[in-house]
Amino acid sequence: MKTWLLVIFGALAVLIVAVLVIGWLLPRNHQASRSVVVDQPPEAIWSVITDYAAAPEWRKDIASVRREERDGQTVWVEVSQNGDEIGYVTVESREPEHLVRRIVGDDLPFGGDWTFEIEPAAAGSKVTITETGYVDNPIFRFVSVVFIGHPRFMDQYLRFLGERFGQTVTPTDA
Repeated sequence: MKTWLLVIFGALAVLIVAVLVIGWLLPRNHQASRSVVVDQPPEAIWSVITDYAAAPEWRKDIASVRREERDGQTVWVEVSQNGDEIGYVTVESREPEHLVRRIVGDDLPFGGDWTFEIEPAAAGSKVTITETGYVDNPIFRFVSVVFIGHPRFMDQYLRFLGERFGQTVTPTDA
């Protein structure tokens, strides 16, 4: 019985060390871009994505949103369905074509920006999100790359955006 326990604990230790080593070897910084075409003009897209208070009405991943003032900046804090909170500040805005939002918070194991580019397209608007981010914790970095994938949350956001306008969209690499 002791031998089996030692084998099991040894295997778990090797697995944990492997995850840590792989996580340390993966790059801390990343960039990914995803796009969809939505059958709406850029102004309609802009109106929806910048109405942060209304996000819970069309984003199924958000339970609520609240506005805060931090260091003279307006921060929109999104509360996920499981209670996690992440604050965002707008760092660039050129209506209706360019928006950059940055994650704020010192206690998060990740951070970065989402850049939204909205351009007219034959069928309405092409919406591209580019995530420029980082993941500090090597275990979280491993999970983010191997199991979640950097485009996952952009894809989810873009699908919800399409649904907001009654469309089914399929995000693609930008």
